[in-house]
Amino acid sequence: MIHHLSIAVKNPENVATVLAEIIGGAAVAFPPNPGSYWALQLDSNGTGIEIYPAGTTLHPDGAQGVAFVPGPDSEPGYGGFHFAISVDTENSTVAAIAAREGWSCFECLR
Repeated sequence: MIHHLSIAVKNPENVATVLAEIIGGAAVAFPPNPGSYWALQLDSNGTGIEIYPAGTTLHPDGAQGVAFVPGPDSEPGYGGFHFAISVDTENSTVAAIAAREGWSCFECLR
């Protein structure tokens, strides 16, 4: 089970809101990194997705844990990162949400 992951995107608030809709949770500001948001599943495991502004990188920062280093707000290209999560939302609902947002959506049987 994945409890937490982080991604950097062009429109963090919108992406957090849509992901929260898909996972049946809530989107809230993530103050440690200005302009970032949490998509929280509101489950007993504390499952969530941190969504940072595009170009943000994470650097080790001792006792603080991590330093957020902002970058230019540019259109991100394709990369090697992906993730899979389980949600109770019907496949057709997820596909409709993705279509509404102009996102690619594929149902994979693995």
